[in-house]
Amino acid sequence: MSVLNRLVQAGEENKGTRLDVFLADLLDDWTRSQIKRQIDSGGGLVHGKKIKTGYMLKGRDQISINFVGDDRLNEI
Repeated sequence: MSVLNRLVQAGEENKGTRLDVFLADLLDDWTRSQIKRQIDSGGGLVHGKKIKTGYMLKGRDQISINFVGDDRLNEI
């Protein structure tokens, strides 16, 4: 089983962007559907808190990515 742990910070230019869209742009090998499933299962936190997939970034949000599963994680 593969695990991806990454901490990223959204910039002011990302303000108003949905979290799943932001992560899909960042993680090229992942579809939005896969990312949504990971977020829904608690694999994506904003400021250490579980949020909904459609969370709108406020700019300078700290995002913790803890995705488990897909073997493609090793390529990131």
